[in-house]
Amino acid sequence: MNTLQSCPECGAAWHDGRTCQDDFHRMLFWEAESPEYGVVHHFLVLCYHMQHPSLYSPETLDMGKRMLADFLAGTP
Repeated sequence: MNTLQSCPECGAAWHDGRTCQDDFHRMLFWEAESPEYGVVHHFLVLCYHMQHPSLYSPETLDMGKRMLADFLAGTP
């Protein structure tokens, strides 16, 4: 019987033994392979860290949330 594992932090299902970090690194590789993807690098990193908040200090996480909210609101 194959048990489905999931991320203890964000709850995402891990398929074929791939963890969230594996998928994050895969997307970073895609950026390196296709530089045009780099225009959203900051979103990739911020969203991954927001879904895995233990990777940031509480202050940095709050700052990232404010920066994302400002961007979405069109605030420079």
